[in-house]
Amino acid sequence: GVEAKMKGLELNTFYLQDYGIPYGYAPCLLAHPDTLSESPGTVRAFLKATAQGYEWAAANPEEAAQILIEGAKEHNGFVLDNEMVKMSQQQMSSAYLDANGKWGRMEKSKWDAYLDWLSSSGLLTTFMQSRKPLDGISVTLDELRAGKTGSIIPREDIDSSKIFTSQFFE
Repeated sequence: GVEAKMKGLELNTFYLQDYGIPYGYAPCLLAHPDTLSESPGTVRAFLKATAQGYEWAAANPEEAAQILIEGAKEHNGFVLDNEMVKMSQQQMSSAYLDANGKWGRMEKSKWDAYLDWLSSSGLLTTFMQSRKPLDGISVTLDELRAGKTGSIIPREDIDSSKIFTSQFFE
């Protein structure tokens, strides 16, 4: 949207909630259960540092954009469009934190609403999309679109409290 705005292009936008689709967390950080049980201190330290970074960036969007611009060039040789990065950061920074001003926390009620919607829409299935499908586990995007989704997973079989945790923020 930022690039289109810079070019004077008007986009048609829509919000998922206007179509009855509840918010689903994205992006998400994933960790192997062994990492969580064997290295909880490392997980806590990583999340603490990441949260501090996002919370600072939300409060200081102009400076955060400048750090990204300089870091991309210095460490990766990328020259970014300064105006676009600054406008993007200004637009996105308000979405970094929850209503309490915290980064990374998840709510069971939001997961439940999203899983309920997936279930009622017939989208909780055993097959997942892959560019390199494995028989009986995954299929191509075209196969999913054609209805090769595997078996329906009953909603009651999924306990949302086992999908996420915020315990490492404590």
